[in-house]
Amino acid sequence: MATSTASLEINLRPIRMGFLVDPADRQALSEVARVATCQWGGIACPMIPVMDTLPPAWCEADRPNPNPNELTRGLLSYFEPDLLVETRAGQLDRVDPNAGDRYERHPNLGHGAFEQVKGAKHTMRDVGVTMDHVYAYLHRKEFQFERRTPRTLLRFEGGDEVGQAFFEIAYGVFPSRADLSGIKEAYERAFDARSMPPDVETWAVMERQEAMCPLDVTLHGTERFFQRSWDETIFIFDPLSGPDIIDFWNLRLFRRDVVPVNVHWLEGARDLIVDLVRRKYRPLPNNANGMMIHTTIQLGRSLDPTILEVLHLSEAGLPDGSYAIKTWYDQIWLLEDPNLVSHPKPSPLSAERREFEVRLDDQWAVRVPHIAPPYLRQTRSLNAGWVNTISPRFYGFNDDRADAMPSAAVRRSRAYPPSSEMMDQRPTREGWLTFHSYAEDGHSIRLPFMRDVVTAWLAAQGIDAAPSDAGRVANSMLAALGGLNRCRIIGHEGVLRQFDRMAHTRREIGSGEVEDVPFRTATVDQLQPMLRAIGTHWGRPATLQPLVDIGALRLGLSAQCEHCRKWNWYDLDEVGSQVTCERCLSVFSFPQGQLPPRTAWRYRVVGPYAVPNLAGGAYTCLLTLNFLREAFGMSPAMTFTTAHDLARAGERLETDLFAWHDRDIGGRRLAGPNLLVGECKGFAEDAFKQVDVDRLRRLAEWLPGTYLVAACLKSKLSDEEKGRLADLCRWGWSRPRTDGNPASPVIVITGADLFDPDGMERSLGNLPDPGNTAKTGPWRLLEFAAVSQKGYLHLSDKDMIEMRYCRQIDVRD
Repeated sequence: MATSTASLEINLRPIRMGFLVDPADRQALSEVARVATCQWGGIACPMIPVMDTLPPAWCEADRPNPNPNELTRGLLSYFEPDLLVETRAGQLDRVDPNAGDRYERHPNLGHGAFEQVKGAKHTMRDVGVTMDHVYAYLHRKEFQFERRTPRTLLRFEGGDEVGQAFFEIAYGVFPSRADLSGIKEAYERAFDARSMPPDVETWAVMERQEAMCPLDVTLHGTERFFQRSWDETIFIFDPLSGPDIIDFWNLRLFRRDVVPVNVHWLEGARDLIVDLVRRKYRPLPNNANGMMIHTTIQLGRSLDPTILEVLHLSEAGLPDGSYAIKTWYDQIWLLEDPNLVSHPKPSPLSAERREFEVRLDDQWAVRVPHIAPPYLRQTRSLNAGWVNTISPRFYGFNDDRADAMPSAAVRRSRAYPPSSEMMDQRPTREGWLTFHSYAEDGHSIRLPFMRDVVTAWLAAQGIDAAPSDAGRVANSMLAALGGLNRCRIIGHEGVLRQFDRMAHTRREIGSGEVEDVPFRTATVDQLQPMLRAIGTHWGRPATLQPLVDIGALRLGLSAQCEHCRKWNWYDLDEVGSQVTCERCLSVFSFPQGQLPPRTAWRYRVVGPYAVPNLAGGAYTCLLTLNFLREAFGMSPAMTFTTAHDLARAGERLETDLFAWHDRDIGGRRLAGPNLLVGECKGFAEDAFKQVDVDRLRRLAEWLPGTYLVAACLKSKLSDEEKGRLADLCRWGWSRPRTDGNPASPVIVITGADLFDPDGMERSLGNLPDPGNTAKTGPWRLLEFAAVSQKGYLHLSDKDMIEMRYCRQIDVRD
């Protein structure tokens, strides 16, 4: 199979370095801030703490405290840095013991390192775009000409320890190190920068936006997108506290308009703080409900909240609701369920975006242009200089290319992503990441096949996967259909029941004996009840033509053998003057003395549709996958495979479907696509037996955080099935969260969903709403899991609360 068209959105941004730091090492934190001042995009590079114990400032009494290693891994997953930069030898190995192997696979993605790290392979000039190129470009394009409205750029010199520590974190101070020498002088020459002391008066100049600073310029030519675009945060912190420095530095990566306030200057900053709060309090643009923009005054975690008494905010005459006090820090290291809207998302960075379309045919790789920053007149070294992210969308009727993929920004291995499929492409939450160092020309990218990506990812989990017999039938049917979205042609109960009757090749003849029926066929008259059940198609009465077009039905002629008197069916291409009996293998003359009667013209199911027992489960599998892709708002990205045999450590399991489902396309999402595995059944009265439920439970143990899909073609479940599935639901909700993934929710799908031509909206209208408030917007998987359990398993509100939140409630609640 081959997808006809791919739309690729290519985004240029600076390299996002992840600086590995010890919160107790103030010298290293200072050096990180100064190095970031010299890098294009440096202010958007996170600080990742690596420590043995949690600093006292980060220990909270009212909330569980993270393990230091879990905190580090959580921040790495949250920010997804492109390259890691050590500030002390051994940090990289501690964060990622397999880092050496990974960078060996990508020789020009070696991590940068500070000079003080013994045995460092690179200097900070070897990666990224240093700011001297940006300064030269700006001077050439703008600052060498006299402007009607001059812009003032400042550099900061002198001051005491507190002022220097504050300004290097908040506004940027240049380092004094050999590998970055000359950048400070280039800044001064390009902008005729004015020297100012790092004190409270200069801070007021900066926050009144009367001048620009070195860290401002690191974002030149880029645009940042924040989840909450209007609210402002005033962050009061101690610049001599390592934990506060890290908190403030990273806060700017997911909160817009963060105003830094030095706690040592708090009394002198009071008037400006009050003025900022008052000016910010105004109606939200284009909001008819009178919602106001407000300011959050947030305290560094090393500070006692009583210090706010110095500000006397209650006496400032500020409007009610114009500000709020926040004494905690968002737990961004916990990648919560992506359905929680309140969890802040890291802001994506973009310098330029382009749309590019390619015709795929059977190509495994395509040539695409790459976007380079305008600052480099000549090509640079072979090390990584900037990044392009590529977000693919596939169009057409065929399904074989992967678009939804788990991120490999942090957790990648030799198995995943598959090197043979993706080369130096790295799947991340932003899209496919590619590194570049040349300002000209394009590059080739590979468009990975679904089956290869899924197999590689499972191998990285220690699971060997191979298509099962049922999976091969489903794949053949998918090829015959010409794409998953054409499943609606067979998405009728009457069609599937008719096909299944025609596919059976054995029938009982009495006394427990069976007879082979090799060519089960039907006349046009016998197929009329099926057509009446389909009804109309695009306003016209249904015909057999769509079923012929997808290779399900084939017309032929029947003839009786002159020797054994058995009836045979012949394809129109096989009819000749002489034909062979399929039973006795005798050759006889096809009857031509008279026109064949109407009943001689007969249809037969062929290909994968002729496999007995509802095509070995292929119908349920494909209809379920199509339902998951089409029923949740606009078509999501979805990578899937049909039935697979799985093996791990001598144990074997089977899953009827495997899918990554990602409704959100583009941007930096908190979590990767949802993983679904499932059990697909037909019309049997007792389809979901205990062995099937146990298999689903074991799959959830192998793949923590997965959604378990129990799908069938019948519209009602038996009481026994409801009980078994309810037990599985209860167990799934109680599963502990792993790596921020939700538990193992169960999604129940029946023929009421799969055969509904209007999709999910109509079927959900017949199910109880999981909440008391009106639902707006497309349903999400977690919501549908809850509502499908409640509706199809006939669970009460009390049952659902006890299962989802693992607590007993009083019947009077």
